[in-house]
Amino acid sequence: MRSDPGEALVEVTQTKGAHCRFRYLRRIFKDSMLEQLALETEYSVTEEVRWLRDQAVRIYLLYLVGITLFIDKSVTDVDVVYLMYFRDLGLVLIILML
Repeated sequence: MRSDPGEALVEVTQTKGAHCRFRYLRRIFKDSMLEQLALETEYSVTEEVRWLRDQAVRIYLLYLVGITLFIDKSVTDVDVVYLMYFRDLGLVLIILML
């Protein structure tokens, strides 16, 4: 199950801004990984599987940023603005390897 726009709107409304809670990230990460594994098992690696894998990596990176680098007093959510830095995962990998 992916996060749909309505579900994301509920999340940012409840967090009173462009934030998402860590439990929300964990849930959509888990759902994305399970869906990816099921599709990969049934159909091998397809464009859909790659998209789900990339989505899972972005969710994980956002979670890591939220719990390590830009943690706030609440320790319950992260600002989703950091997602823009994970658009090009190839570039992120290069930077991480430096």
